[in-house]
Amino acid sequence: MFDFNSPLTTHNVLFEGGAGETIRRKLLENTDLHTILRLPTGVFYAQGIKANVIFFDNREASPDPWTKEVWYYDYRTNIHHTLKKKPMRYEHLSDFIECYNSRNRHRRKATWNEQDAPEGRWRSFSYEELTARDKTSLDVFWLKDKSLVDRGQPAGTGRARRADNQESRGWACELSPSACVSTIIQPQRLQLGIGAH
Repeated sequence: MFDFNSPLTTHNVLFEGGAGETIRRKLLENTDLHTILRLPTGVFYAQGIKANVIFFDNREASPDPWTKEVWYYDYRTNIHHTLKKKPMRYEHLSDFIECYNSRNRHRRKATWNEQDAPEGRWRSFSYEELTARDKTSLDVFWLKDKSLVDRGQPAGTGRARRADNQESRGWACELSPSACVSTIIQPQRLQLGIGAH
């Protein structure tokens, strides 16, 4: 079931300091944040709007953090969709659904490997790796953005990635990946006012 009380956040909540850092630390500690799906820009209202879907399981209070590792699927880098000419469809995320492995998410396998599969879109980062990042940033990417390389900007740098300074959206989901993907592809069913705060 989709948690309608889940926060609808801007993308900058994944990387900005202050309250954003506090939210990220609490999310990592108090829930089992297990998956982040990075969606391409332009799939909702306008080109440049970024979206992330955050999958987590709520847990009871514990002295130890619940999150052990977070799996990322980068369906943003080098992927282009538009609302009218090339809309994102359910089948575009079939690889993500397979990688997600809802039958047993503790037996996931990365598709990324630095030597053998540098274009793989699915990989994990440990709790320790994420909390060691500046401001506990969850805005993680590893694929080379060909459009940035073509313009002479260094690939994979946060500064180059955020150079467009566009507004972004994100969802938090507590449901199966196929149900969440259906929700993403048909946002009009949610009537959540995605374009407004």
